[in-house]
Amino acid sequence: GVEVMYHSGARFSGGAASFAADIIQLFTDSMGEAIRPLIALAAFAAMFSTTLTLTDAYPRSLSACLTLMKPALRTCEHRIRYAIMWAGIGCATLILLYMIQQLTALVDIVTTIAFITAPIFATMNYAALRAPSLPKQARQPRALRLLSWCGLLYLWGFAATALWLWLWL
Repeated sequence: GVEVMYHSGARFSGGAASFAADIIQLFTDSMGEAIRPLIALAAFAAMFSTTLTLTDAYPRSLSACLTLMKPALRTCEHRIRYAIMWAGIGCATLILLYMIQQLTALVDIVTTIAFITAPIFATMNYAALRAPSLPKQARQPRALRLLSWCGLLYLWGFAATALWLWLWL
């Protein structure tokens, strides 16, 4: 996707519908006209599944992670989940309302945020797997902990590099 989008020399429209049409046309030019319906379906599926994940699975997994790290929160887990969900919906709505005419900038910002938040969530996941409330037999073996540390170092290094490039270049 990066090669097709950024190295094509194509200019993308700022509006949501025209941006989507530009992306579909770009991939159609790359793969052929016969595959256009499949590209459009894939684009819709990607957007729909991302929206569904962010409004449902993300708050569930984050609240479960928080309750594993702090068992006292278990009594209000469903309230935490709904608070995260509504905060996410509110933030997404504000961002979309502000940036609906600048969709290419929105894609860049969302990508940067994803690179920066990935190591945070990975660290929370690792901490949840090390929580005292987790039975010892369910915890990671030593080799997997080492692999997890390598992955965390990679993610934090990549996020730091992405942030550095974004801020100083």
